[in-house]
Amino acid sequence: MRGKPNISAAAMAAFFAIVPVHAAVADSLQVSPINLILGANNTGILNAVNRGDKPIAAQIEAFDWQQNNGKDVLTPSTTLQISPPIIRLGPGKKQIVRVRVTAKPTGPQERAYRLVVSELPNPADQAKGRVRVLLQFRLPVFVGGAQTTPRLLAWTATEFGNNLVLRVSNRGDRHVKLAGLHVVAPDGRDTTIEPASFYYVLPGATHEWTVSGTHVAPGTSLHVQGVEEGAGVKVDYTVVVRR
Repeated sequence: MRGKPNISAAAMAAFFAIVPVHAAVADSLQVSPINLILGANNTGILNAVNRGDKPIAAQIEAFDWQQNNGKDVLTPSTTLQISPPIIRLGPGKKQIVRVRVTAKPTGPQERAYRLVVSELPNPADQAKGRVRVLLQFRLPVFVGGAQTTPRLLAWTATEFGNNLVLRVSNRGDRHVKLAGLHVVAPDGRDTTIEPASFYYVLPGATHEWTVSGTHVAPGTSLHVQGVEEGAGVKVDYTVVVRR
């Protein structure tokens, strides 16, 4: 398992979409936790802290989160409530943000949301003509789905010229968070897919990777290995390459 450091970023909001951390930090704004699983009463809490020496403000927006053809699709949510939706923090100050889902469960499948936290411009910086990068990061929120439900993943591997196309389908009722994925061939050859990245695969969704320059003959048995960080277990699936 990986450690849980706080990581600062100076330029890329997308950083927080691909790198696993314990608390999201944008310049002086820190928000935790970055993976919110709501309890039986469909409520949860975010903690926002200003670690800097200047006042900051941020807007928090709620979105329904779905996946289509391996891509995230965000739609403004009418069932995920945020209070307060805008936070203003002086240096060293803290703010509790309450999160609540109003919709009742319609089945056993987990529902997924995203909170989009966006820094707001500082009027003092604008008045002085200062240019400052404003960051944005996305926090996943999950509700429902039995905690004891096993993960059900189906893998396929397809030869495509000199490339190998891997595809995973989540047939379970809860999301999976895959990290450190790599493919091991029968001769011991180990090919890393994307070592520094992790991927959420929501219930009923799929994700696909193309591993370039990896020619594997059809009929070959491969091991897909890595970590399912949500459950804290290792991934080790055997998949036969098809044409």
